[in-house]
Amino acid sequence: VQTCALPIWMSDLLAAVVEDEDLAYEEEVARNPYSVRAWVRYIAFKQTSNLAPRARAFAVDLLYERALRVLPGSYKLWHAYLARRTARARVCGRPALRACA
Repeated sequence: VQTCALPIWMSDLLAAVVEDEDLAYEEEVARNPYSVRAWVRYIAFKQTSNLAPRARAFAVDLLYERALRVLPGSYKLWHAYLARRTARARVCGRPALRACA
Protein backbone atom coordinates (compact mmCIF):
# COMPACT_ATOMS: atom_id res chain seq x y z
CA VAL A 1 0.00 0.00 0.00
CA GLN A 2 1.48 3.31 -1.05
CA THR A 3 0.94 6.26 1.28
CA CYS A 4 1.36 9.98 0.68
CA ALA A 5 4.67 10.82 2.42
CA LEU A 6 3.62 9.92 5.95
CA PRO A 7 6.00 9.67 8.90
CA ILE A 8 7.00 6.09 9.77
CA TRP A 9 4.89 5.96 12.96
CA MET A 10 1.79 7.13 11.09
CA SER A 11 2.39 4.61 8.31
CA ASP A 12 2.44 1.85 10.95
CA LEU A 13 -0.85 3.06 12.41
CA LEU A 14 -2.37 3.34 8.97
CA ALA A 15 -1.34 -0.23 8.17
CA ALA A 16 -3.27 -1.34 11.24
CA VAL A 17 -6.55 0.12 9.95
CA VAL A 18 -6.17 -0.54 6.21
CA GLU A 19 -8.08 -3.68 5.32
CA ASP A 20 -8.01 -5.84 2.18
CA GLU A 21 -11.20 -4.14 0.99
CA ASP A 22 -9.32 -0.82 0.97
CA LEU A 23 -6.91 -1.91 -1.74
CA ALA A 24 -8.98 -0.62 -4.66
CA TYR A 25 -9.38 2.77 -2.95
CA GLU A 26 -5.68 2.94 -2.05
CA GLU A 27 -4.80 2.22 -5.68
CA GLU A 28 -7.22 4.89 -6.88
CA VAL A 29 -5.78 7.61 -4.62
CA ALA A 30 -2.25 6.48 -5.54
CA ARG A 31 -3.09 6.86 -9.24
CA ASN A 32 -5.05 10.11 -8.77
CA PRO A 33 -3.80 11.78 -5.57
CA TYR A 34 -5.17 15.18 -6.66
CA SER A 35 -8.70 13.88 -7.21
CA VAL A 36 -11.05 15.13 -4.49
CA ARG A 37 -13.65 12.68 -5.76
CA ALA A 38 -11.30 9.70 -5.20
CA TRP A 39 -10.57 10.77 -1.61
CA VAL A 40 -14.25 11.45 -0.86
CA ARG A 41 -15.23 8.00 -2.16
CA TYR A 42 -12.55 6.36 -0.03
CA ILE A 43 -13.61 8.31 3.07
CA ALA A 44 -17.28 7.44 2.50
CA PHE A 45 -16.36 3.76 2.14
CA LYS A 46 -14.27 3.83 5.32
CA GLN A 47 -17.10 5.46 7.29
CA THR A 48 -19.18 2.33 6.66
CA SER A 49 -16.41 -0.20 7.38
CA ASN A 50 -16.71 -3.02 9.91
CA LEU A 51 -13.98 -1.65 12.17
CA ALA A 52 -14.70 -0.96 15.82
CA PRO A 53 -16.13 2.57 16.23
CA ARG A 54 -12.93 4.11 17.65
CA ALA A 55 -10.74 2.44 15.03
CA ARG A 56 -13.14 3.55 12.29
CA ALA A 57 -13.07 7.15 13.57
CA PHE A 58 -9.27 7.03 13.69
CA ALA A 59 -9.08 5.59 10.16
CA VAL A 60 -11.45 8.21 8.75
CA ASP A 61 -9.51 11.03 10.44
CA LEU A 62 -6.27 9.65 8.98
CA LEU A 63 -7.81 9.58 5.52
CA TYR A 64 -8.96 13.18 5.82
CA GLU A 65 -5.50 14.21 7.01
CA ARG A 66 -3.80 12.34 4.16
CA ALA A 67 -6.15 13.92 1.64
CA LEU A 68 -5.62 17.39 3.08
CA ARG A 69 -1.84 17.02 2.86
CA VAL A 70 -2.20 16.45 -0.87
CA LEU A 71 -5.08 18.87 -1.42
CA PRO A 72 -4.67 21.65 1.16
CA GLY A 73 -6.81 24.04 -0.88
CA SER A 74 -9.87 21.80 -1.06
CA TYR A 75 -12.80 23.57 0.57
CA LYS A 76 -14.92 20.43 0.31
CA LEU A 77 -12.43 18.30 2.26
CA TRP A 78 -11.71 20.98 4.87
CA HIS A 79 -15.40 21.68 5.43
CA ALA A 80 -16.26 18.00 5.89
CA TYR A 81 -13.23 17.33 8.11
CA LEU A 82 -13.80 20.33 10.39
CA ALA A 83 -17.54 19.64 10.64
CA ARG A 84 -16.71 16.08 11.69
CA ARG A 85 -14.14 17.17 14.27
CA THR A 86 -16.44 19.88 15.65
CA ALA A 87 -19.37 17.48 15.98
CA ARG A 88 -17.21 14.90 17.75
CA ALA A 89 -15.83 17.53 20.13
CA ARG A 90 -19.38 18.60 21.04
CA VAL A 91 -20.39 15.02 21.72
CA CYS A 92 -17.37 14.56 23.99
CA GLY A 93 -18.39 17.68 25.94
CA ARG A 94 -15.42 19.76 24.84
CA PRO A 95 -15.93 22.99 22.96
CA ALA A 96 -14.23 22.60 19.59
CA LEU A 97 -13.69 26.27 18.96
CA ARG A 98 -13.51 29.07 21.47
CA ALA A 99 -13.76 32.75 20.75
CA CYS A 100 -10.70 34.73 21.71
CA ALA A 101 -11.50 36.72 24.85
